[in-house]
Amino acid sequence: MIVSKAVWLITCWLWHTAVVEATPTTPRPLPAYPVSMAQHGKIYLVVREGPENLGSPGYFRSQGGISQALLHAPRASEHSIGAQDLAGVEMLFEADDIFARRDAWMEIVNQGGPDHAQRVWIYCIATGPNLRPVEVPDALPNARPVTRVLGGLPWSQIVRWTALEGHNAQVRDLFQHMVENDGPVLPAGVDNIELSWMHNDDYNPAWQAYGAVLGIPPDVFENLEGLTEHDVARDLMRLVTSSRLVPDEQSRQVLRGLLDWDMDAEPERDFPLLRYGQPTMLEAAALSRIPWERVQIPPSLQVAVVSGVIAVGQCSAALDAVRKTFEKGSKGRRGVAS
Repeated sequence: MIVSKAVWLITCWLWHTAVVEATPTTPRPLPAYPVSMAQHGKIYLVVREGPENLGSPGYFRSQGGISQALLHAPRASEHSIGAQDLAGVEMLFEADDIFARRDAWMEIVNQGGPDHAQRVWIYCIATGPNLRPVEVPDALPNARPVTRVLGGLPWSQIVRWTALEGHNAQVRDLFQHMVENDGPVLPAGVDNIELSWMHNDDYNPAWQAYGAVLGIPPDVFENLEGLTEHDVARDLMRLVTSSRLVPDEQSRQVLRGLLDWDMDAEPERDFPLLRYGQPTMLEAAALSRIPWERVQIPPSLQVAVVSGVIAVGQCSAALDAVRKTFEKGSKGRRGVAS
């Protein structure tokens, strides 16, 4: 039987493709940095809320965590949007809640004051090897410790959150006093503003076994030596999930599960780090759009309803507060009419 030239070429191409795909690629050696793990701790991130609740807990939960890299719609068939520029996936954080409060206050001030300011969120985050402290040069005056995150923060790494809002009575009083008395832009009272924190029910206490990674040079993405920033980022993720940093196999596997990053099981694992989001509750999304400053509810419940992440029992309490406010308003109008 004579085989046509076209069939022969296709057969050769398929064989060549199979051989090429079956040929394993040798990974680069792990970076030789003398890495170690810091003690477990907490850091804080300040995010000003944008349009359509961008930056809120409900938004980040739907994205699978906190990152500047966007995902497709939650539960979509494609869970990855491809590699992002490293500049788009690294973020800056604060070491404690005092500096976070001050950052949130400055966000309010920079927006023109309480009457014009969008809500500002403060997130408390458990440290892990996807975080790395960066040394600040001694020559910089009043420099604070800097922490960078690689790829993003899985939602299970978020411990709790709170919000600073323009209608907060303490915020309004401090701002008015600052304007009327030409006082400092950062009044001392900012550190004492009362905040109501909401615990993340999806937080995984397993993060408490890990800390930030130490020993990675601050200029790691500047001296690339022929690699791309993306190559270096993947190498770092491979390093922080390796036996070099976590010698115990069981602990290492737990960490890989927390980060959803296991290049032994998935050699082609790539950014974005966050691949799986969670659907938003319709009730929570609707409640987050109500102007709750006009409804009398406890601060803890108000944080829950505006966050877009709320329990069923809290939904009932919030709706009951709306009903009572509406009934009170209706009675007042009837009294005026009579």
